[in-house]
Amino acid sequence: MFKHRHQFNIDKFKLCYNQPEGLFSRISEYSTNDYIDFDCFQLHIFDDGRGENGEKEPIKIKANVILSDGFHLGDFVFCNSVQYDGRCFFTFANPALYQTTTIVCGEKYNYQTEIDYIIDVLGLKLNNFTEIEIALDVNFNILPKVQKLVKDYQNYDMIVNNKRVTDENRKIENYGEYYGRSRAKRDKYPTIYFAQSKSDGLQLRIYDKSREIKEENPHKEYIEAWNGFSNQKVFRVEFTIKNEQFKKWLQNLNSTDCPLLSDWKQFISEGEDENIAPSEPIEDYMRRTEQLLLLQDYKCSLWQFCADRVIYWRDKATNEVISLLDVANARPKCVLTGV
Repeated sequence: MFKHRHQFNIDKFKLCYNQPEGLFSRISEYSTNDYIDFDCFQLHIFDDGRGENGEKEPIKIKANVILSDGFHLGDFVFCNSVQYDGRCFFTFANPALYQTTTIVCGEKYNYQTEIDYIIDVLGLKLNNFTEIEIALDVNFNILPKVQKLVKDYQNYDMIVNNKRVTDENRKIENYGEYYGRSRAKRDKYPTIYFAQSKSDGLQLRIYDKSREIKEENPHKEYIEAWNGFSNQKVFRVEFTIKNEQFKKWLQNLNSTDCPLLSDWKQFISEGEDENIAPSEPIEDYMRRTEQLLLLQDYKCSLWQFCADRVIYWRDKATNEVISLLDVANARPKCVLTGV
């Protein structure tokens, strides 16, 4: 009997840090292809920001982070510009988010755990979560189910960006189905896109991940290995979350009526008024949040928070809500946020 399986993954993780005074000057002493040695890791400068002739005053320096075992953890962009003065950005390499480093109580942990040591050595302070791509991977084709719910306006209301679609003949705003094809044949199923209208809004993509893995060079077989779907196909429902949307998640999480785990919230002293600044330093809370993003339950709740703000359906006969989590048969093991 075929068993539906699912896995929540972070596919892209970009963080913004505050740089200590003097760090950019120190790094700017090195040139492209130089290595800066630290305990347990190296910074490999792959762009010193001086241009082809080496004459420009650098305002941006790019460096790989190479761990002591030779693993490429990700890339830093150190800044000294007017726009990003005193800031730097780190983006995890994609394989780092899918390689198991340890398993604790059945929970897989990847190379994301390595970043805390590195930022301590460099003296960086976490400022914000610039961009996160969070995905729900399933081992069955979810696309026909989504298309059926979109089309079946007689039995289901469709709520897009918290607004019910009232005219079945009018084009759905910020929705698209895009088919790839060869000269001879069009793909049977499309990639489906939903989006919020603002530039910093949530972006949703539903697609055949196995097909993309095979088409990309180099192939990303490590994703299929991490999911553990036993050579079954992978279909993905993926949200892109920018900083402003992630802030809304944290605000929801820390609201007094949020039913989620108190361990995920920012610490408040007993008897402390909610209008008073919390007792836990914000930088400590942000770092704890970065660690929570390793956990399946936390990723599930964040994913559902995004999903319910972009698209869900309601059965006209029973008034039952059908979320993307229901469509993906992923609800039973998740901590729920509600619609």
